[in-house]
Amino acid sequence: YSADRRIHFHGFVADLTRDQLLTAAHLLVSPSLYEGFGLPVAEAMAAGLPVLVSDIPAYREIAPPAALFPLGDSSRLAAMIDGLDAASYDALQDAYFAQVRRFAPRRHVEGFAQLFEEALSSATPR
Repeated sequence: YSADRRIHFHGFVADLTRDQLLTAAHLLVSPSLYEGFGLPVAEAMAAGLPVLVSDIPAYREIAPPAALFPLGDSSRLAAMIDGLDAASYDALQDAYFAQVRRFAPRRHVEGFAQLFEEALSSATPR
């Protein structure tokens, strides 16, 4: 067993390459200490790819609880990776799709439109 053949670290990748990576991958692990939002994790979940992420505020916001591991706990992360079987994979996929729907662009656009309408209706003309 050689982890260096099975684990790949990527920096920035173009959209086409990203889509190919998400299709070919079996798991996305992000043991990040800090994230602004975690867009790569959201994209992976939208593609139905299982994710395991550190328990930090940004990931708590977007990932289902089953995908979170304690920050810096490499033994817990290893146990979660080893425990990822077909049944847990399917259950996580369902949870991911439910989470991803919360961040659908149309929902955000409609929310912003409503905020603007409220702001404009309460503004007084000068």
